[in-house]
Amino acid sequence: MEYYSGQPDMTCDNQINETGDSDALSLRQSRPVEAIERLMDAVLSHATLYKLPARRFIEFPLEEIWLVYNGNACVYREQGRQLTFISTAPLILGVKNIFYPPTEAFIIEFQEVSEVWRIPLIKFTEIIDHHELWKELAHLMSFYFVSVLENSFRLIKRNDYEVIKLLIHEYDSLSEGVKKKTTLAKYIVEKGLISRSNTARILSILNKYGYITIVRGSLIDIDYLPEIL
Repeated sequence: MEYYSGQPDMTCDNQINETGDSDALSLRQSRPVEAIERLMDAVLSHATLYKLPARRFIEFPLEEIWLVYNGNACVYREQGRQLTFISTAPLILGVKNIFYPPTEAFIIEFQEVSEVWRIPLIKFTEIIDHHELWKELAHLMSFYFVSVLENSFRLIKRNDYEVIKLLIHEYDSLSEGVKKKTTLAKYIVEKGLISRSNTARILSILNKYGYITIVRGSLIDIDYLPEIL
């Protein structure tokens, strides 16, 4: 088990609300829980249990499949250290590597101590083939791909203000517990990948003219966000 010594540019510590659900970077499509459970049941007896610590950055071994039974997992690209997605257990990590030779390492972070069952990728594939569970695997992979694409399309072809406007509403919908952990500006910079200077400039204008009310970095109220700034 290799722990990652670096600090990702964007962390998911503040992206998960108090109920354990995740927000815009989450896998938000209807999760194929039945397919996931059937896959897990078939391979569990061949897997090895590990308890992984909370809030440690772990390099994901590309030759393995991980079965996650509890907690929230945040997945980062090692190159660029960008948060890719967040998901809540049950989930299976590493299935993409069955069909596509791994070309890039990933970093995993769990938000709480988590039980993870690890199985070699080759063994996982043999079991899926033996039990003819390719339909369930296809359902799972489709869920991952569509969900990640959904998140990408949210931000593509938008200017900075359009992204900030979207994220202001998103931040406002978060639980009070999450909002206490991060300022509005920090949330926008991390989620929207917008520069701090431009984020500060736009928020200052919106606050100055009464479109929003910000006190000590916290969003207090939204009056109205104009279409164009």
